[in-house]
Amino acid sequence: MSAPLLIGERLRKLRKEKKLSQGDIEKRTGLLRAHISILTVAEPWLKITEIHRR
Repeated sequence: MSAPLLIGERLRKLRKEKKLSQGDIEKRTGLLRAHISILTVAEPWLKITEIHRR
């Protein structure tokens, strides 16, 4: 399994367990909601280093 897929699955699982919306994650992390969405569907073109730079 690829790293982006594992990250997306983990993020989705934790978000559901803690009953957080993508907006809640956005506020807590500073990541844009769109990037969180992309991660949860495991889009391979978006790398962690690219998210960190934004």
